[in-house]
Amino acid sequence: MVKKAYYKYIKKSSKNNAIIAVAETLHEDKTLMVPLTKKIHKKTGALPGDIIEIRYNEKRVMATVIEGYEEDIDKDYIRLDKSSREQLGITLGECVNISKLKVSNATQILLEPSKGISGITTMPIDWQGYFRDTLKNKGVVEGSTVNVKVLGIGMEFNVVRILPEELGRVTDETNFEFASEKQAS
Repeated sequence: MVKKAYYKYIKKSSKNNAIIAVAETLHEDKTLMVPLTKKIHKKTGALPGDIIEIRYNEKRVMATVIEGYEEDIDKDYIRLDKSSREQLGITLGECVNISKLKVSNATQILLEPSKGISGITTMPIDWQGYFRDTLKNKGVVEGSTVNVKVLGIGMEFNVVRILPEELGRVTDETNFEFASEKQAS
């Protein structure tokens, strides 16, 4: 839960932009999915299915908006998963800047395994559909990390490159490539 002392840092926001405190996710929250209350919808203009940017200093992650929880109806915070908080370098109660984005569809995403996953430099073509299904309609940004469960084990992949832009939405037409060490550098 958000510490009350941090609410003093929440600033008035302009349309499509808000400074919001971070709370812990609920057990059913999924990576790259962020529940927003109607109160925050009004501040940002972001509705379920939209993609938002969550920024802390120079670091950023993207997430797809889902409907907020009934218990949070009058709250002014955003629930972020542990992986997103780690990427941003924040702890619970700190404030982030969130804004709604217009995001084009990603045609190609280059991923590389991270955090102790070694020996994976290519993935068989049948993994294309699996990654598309797992990340479908989610926003990704170059330099971020995505967590994908492979055979029941959560594996993290660095997003090395996205085409046509540095951020994009995964669709049925998105192709995934898996970087070898030479491609990634």
